[in-house]
Amino acid sequence: MNILIVDDQINVIHGLMTSIDFQKLGYQRVASALNADDALRILESEPIHVLVSDIEMPGKCGLELNAIVKERYPEVLRILLTSHANFSYAKEGLRLASITWSSLRLIWRSKRLWRGLPCRCS
Repeated sequence: MNILIVDDQINVIHGLMTSIDFQKLGYQRVASALNADDALRILESEPIHVLVSDIEMPGKCGLELNAIVKERYPEVLRILLTSHANFSYAKEGLRLASITWSSLRLIWRSKRLWRGLPCRCS
C-alpha cells in the first residue's frame, strides 16, 4: 500500500515521516506534496491507498482536495488533519466521508494508527 501526506508545512510532513514507521505498518511508499495540485498530480501518476491531508493550505484547501479525491478516486481512504479547533472543518470532513482528526485520535489511542484501516471510506 502507498500513502500520500499533503501539508504546506514541510516540518509537519517530515515529522510524520520520521515518527511513524510506515514500512513496518505495511506501506511500500510514502509520498508527500506541499499543496493540493501536487497531490493530484501524484494521484494521477501512481496508486495511492491513503491520503493524509492538512485542511488549511494555500490554493486548494484540504477540504477541496478531499472532495476531488472522493469523486475521482473513491477507493482512497482520506484522513484530514488540522491544528485548528474549528468544528466546521470536522463537520465538512464528515460530510465528505473523510476520517477527521477526532477519529484519528481515537485510532492513535488504541495503538492501531494506520494499521488495519480499510482502503475505502465512503
